[in-house]
Amino acid sequence: MESVTVVGAGIVGVCIAHALAGRPGTAVTLVDAALPTGATSRAGMAWLNASAKRPRDYFELNFAGVREYHALHRRLRPDWIHLTGSIADEGHTPQLSGRIDELVGWGYRAERWTGEDVARNLDGAVAVRRPHELFAHYPDEGWIDVAAALPDLLARAAEGEFRYLFGSAVTALDTDGRGFDVTLADGTHWRADQLVNAAGPGADRVAGLLGRELPLAPTRGLVLRLHAPGVRLGKVLLGAAATIRPDGPDHYRVHSHALDALMGRSPAVDRRELVAELVVRAARQVPGLARARVVAEHSGVRPVPADSFSSIGRVETIPGYVEAVTHSGVTLGALVGRLVADIVLLDEVSPLLTPRFRPDRFTRGVVAGPAPPPG
Repeated sequence: MESVTVVGAGIVGVCIAHALAGRPGTAVTLVDAALPTGATSRAGMAWLNASAKRPRDYFELNFAGVREYHALHRRLRPDWIHLTGSIADEGHTPQLSGRIDELVGWGYRAERWTGEDVARNLDGAVAVRRPHELFAHYPDEGWIDVAAALPDLLARAAEGEFRYLFGSAVTALDTDGRGFDVTLADGTHWRADQLVNAAGPGADRVAGLLGRELPLAPTRGLVLRLHAPGVRLGKVLLGAAATIRPDGPDHYRVHSHALDALMGRSPAVDRRELVAELVVRAARQVPGLARARVVAEHSGVRPVPADSFSSIGRVETIPGYVEAVTHSGVTLGALVGRLVADIVLLDEVSPLLTPRFRPDRFTRGVVAGPAPPPG
């Protein structure tokens, strides 16, 4: 029996634990200092996509992530995968026409819609400036209800050799090259053959317990949940002013990269002003949201490796240690779960994990390349 400990019970860690627990002969322990609330994902839009991803290998990784959820949906039929599609306007995506052509050339479904198409297909919910204004429609995209996904995946993992330990942080990790001694703050101690670091914003601290430096450049984010009866927006809307998606009956989730940037520049920015501005921005895109009531504010830190690209795979200098730290954790979660299970149990590395995404690039001081756009 191979024993594997996964540190971090966000969407990535839970997907990894679920994938490992489904493999015969594997005993999985999932540990987190808090309850598995998906806090990082709540500070994002949980938007399932690859349309905003560059360069090509990062796009391909996220495209595979989208396909993984489609396959998961066909196999399990969970009610937390919403394959609604998304639309983007020219303000959100510079040179939108060329980007549509590029995506189609890469095998991604991207359709040209006009303002008239948007008005007709979205029942007039979206403000359209001109009848022939260009929009992109991405029919294979959607969103994930993380709050529903986590308990469902944990329950499915429990059908295998699985346990979880929540509420106490990992305080010590010792390795002799053949396994890991794991110690929690409450004194709980056990031995694991292999260790997966999926601790999100805390991944650098976990790596540090093993003497490894994992450079992160985390970003702050604010997302609102609005109650807006009567608004009928069935797709993710990617607009110049804000990004908006459904979040259950009569509820919507809204976000703005511009406001996130403002939070990053000045931690003292008045949160009430940010909330009010985000609602105004959302109403520019969907006028019906002007009457919406803010029912939740999610503010958090997104885990981003220093060069903005995923860090997924083994670290050569620490036998048995695997990292799974990434932005776009929702889009990549299900895929990373399967890929990490293949690495841990079979020593198989997917060709999707190009050198740009391998953890040893930090050990060797390799520059991975230009950062991808947010999204």
